[in-house]
Amino acid sequence: MRNEHPVTRPVVAALAATAFAFGTAHAQEAAEPEDDADAVELAPVLVTGSRLNRPATELSGNLIVLDADAIRATGEVTVAGVLRQLPQNINGTS
Repeated sequence: MRNEHPVTRPVVAALAATAFAFGTAHAQEAAEPEDDADAVELAPVLVTGSRLNRPATELSGNLIVLDADAIRATGEVTVAGVLRQLPQNINGTS
């Protein structure tokens, strides 16, 4: 017989019951179309952000490309070592 803590079974049972109770989702019913007379005109919304999809031609110019020859020229044997040598990774306080 296993030596269980006396609270283990009730806690597991409560967690399982909670998981089953909140584990299901129900879809909403489609709203009935409203009459055009009740429609309200909304002002346009301008959305800005850096996570918007843009073509590669519009991306920032801070791109560094290292080919195999450039990596070999660093003398490093790991990717981490190569990345540490990039100017972007130099801490200005050191």
